Amino acid sequence: MDKITIYKNKGETFECQFTIDGASIEDTTIRLCLEFSNNKNMFFYGTLKHDGNCSIDIPVLKELSNGQGKMVIEAIADSTYFRLYEADVEVKNSVEVSVVKKPSVVETKKTSIKLEQITPKQPKSNIKTVEKPEEKSPKDEGWEPVQVEKKVYQPMNSASETPAEPSRLRRFDDFLKKNHS
Repeated sequence: MDKITIYKNKGETFECQFTIDGASIEDTTIRLCLEFSNNKNMFFYGTLKHDGNCSIDIPVLKELSNGQGKMVIEAIADSTYFRLYEADVEVKNSVEVSVVKKPSVVETKKTSIKLEQITPKQPKSNIKTVEKPEEKSPKDEGWEPVQVEKKVYQPMNSASETPAEPSRLRRFDDFLKKNHS
C-alpha cells in the first residue's frame, strides 16, 4: 500500500485520472476520505472533467493533530459506490521547529568594595534672606462685600412649572450660609 504525506498547514490538490464505463461523468460524484483511528473522518469532494481528469482540493487542516490514518478515493456512479484507491496517510506540518535547551554556564565575578573615611567639609554660607511679601485682604484690592438676597422657593401650583431639585436647593442654601454669614 502506498504512503502519502499531507501537510496540514498547506492547502493541497490531489489529482488523478480514471475512466468510467456504463455511467455518465456528469452523474458521478468523486470524493477523498481521510480516516483516522479516533473515529474522525473527513470528506473532500472533487471535480471530474470529461477527459477523466479528477482534482480534489484539500484545504489547510490546522484543527487536525499530527497522526497516521488512511486515505480513500471513492466514487458514486449511477447510484453505485466504488472504492477506487486506498493509501496510508501521514498528517503533519510542512515545517517542524523544535527547541533544545542547552545548560547555561554563568561565570561569577567577585566584586570588592573599598571604603574610605570621608571627613565632612564646612558648608559655604550662600544663604540669602528673602522678605515675606505683605499679605493683602480683598478690601485692600478694592473689593466691597455685596448683600445677597435669599430666595424662598414655593411648591408648584401647576404641572407646567418645573420643580427645582431639593438637593440643588440644599446645596445653594449651604453655599449662601458659608459665604455670607
